[in-house]
Parts: sequence; structure tokens; C-alpha cells
Amino acid sequence: MGESDGKGKYIDEEFANGRSPGEIVWEEKRREDAIRHRGHRVVRWGWAEAIRPPVLRALLLEAGVREGRVGPDVPRSS
Repeated sequence: MGESDGKGKYIDEEFANGRSPGEIVWEEKRREDAIRHRGHRVVRWGWAEAIRPPVLRALLLEAGVREGRVGPDVPRSS
């Protein structure tokens, strides 16, 4: 599992929906704990990684994401 990180989701009112930064971080932590409890790893990246495909690829591979093409003729695993 992965998530793009950015400061905006913690401080931009458009994304905060009335929640404090602390509440947003707490909800994120609980969500990640639930994912990890199911046996998955969580990987995070920001713009610095997202704009450098080899770096993002390395992060995802290190987290256990398998290489391959996903498209209309390749079913996604659930």
C-alpha cells in the first residue's frame, strides 16, 4: 500500500474538512496501523520522489510491489 505525502493535506483547509492537523495525523496513523495489521507494508513518497520515476520505482519495489503492467487486459488483484 502506498500514499503520496504532502504538507497540504495537513494544513490546507480544502483537505482538512474542519479537522486539526493533529486529528489528520491520528486518523492517518490508525489507517496505517489497520493496513499493517493485515500484513501489508506502507510506503510513502512526496513530490521529490514522484517526479523521479526510478526513485519512486525503487521505493515501491522495496515495499514489495511487484513489477508488471496493469491495464484493461490485466486484472488488478483485490
